[in-house]
Amino acid sequence: MLGDNALLAAGVWALYLADSLVWLRPEQVLVTFRRGRAWRVALPSVAWQLAGRSPVVPNPFTPHRPQRVLRWLPSLGSDTLVEPGFESPAQSALRETYVPLTALVAVLLVALPLALLRHASDRVVLWLALDVYVLVALLLLSVWWHRASWQMPLKSWATLAFAALACPPFALNLVRRLCARLPVQPANTVMVLARDLPPSRLPAVATQLSALARELETRVDECSPEAQALTAVLEQLQPLQENARD
Repeated sequence: MLGDNALLAAGVWALYLADSLVWLRPEQVLVTFRRGRAWRVALPSVAWQLAGRSPVVPNPFTPHRPQRVLRWLPSLGSDTLVEPGFESPAQSALRETYVPLTALVAVLLVALPLALLRHASDRVVLWLALDVYVLVALLLLSVWWHRASWQMPLKSWATLAFAALACPPFALNLVRRLCARLPVQPANTVMVLARDLPPSRLPAVATQLSALARELETRVDECSPEAQALTAVLEQLQPLQENARD
């Protein structure tokens, strides 16, 4: 039977992962960015869905990297495809969160659970807990200082601060929440991914997107606008897959 320390350590991870969970519709992808450009892509599962959405869990050890849910098939909804890049003020604000957020991951997700599982002294656990709140405070101060870049009014900052201080695992997703507030510009998501993704990852993403598009083709009328949009996406993805085979 698990002891109290083990349950507390598991609870920290459970709260963080539950807060990180993203539910994607079939026409959406979750894109993680590095230095303002697309770096990794997570696609929904057509086979495993709940109420038309598939769960995706981002890399738990890289919460400092911004992410966005992007539409790759605009005809399935009213939203437009989007350009995921960030403006320079937000880029500067993101850089200032890197050190405290990375340190918070190390302390809250690694050091503190290990201390609990190894039954460290109360003094060690107390110091680690104090470190967690100091790092959360530094993150919140950084957001406050750059709140204009994040387009965040005082009320929104206060709500964010309350949640982070009341439950520190929620502070780990601070960058992901902030990036969701930023405006985006219209663009072609498939071509953005083709431009930004590393060559080693692009063929696999193109293949997965093609399989997803073909699966969706079987669910729509052949003469519908959705079918035409799917055909256009498949035409864009075909050369990406051919380049991979070459």
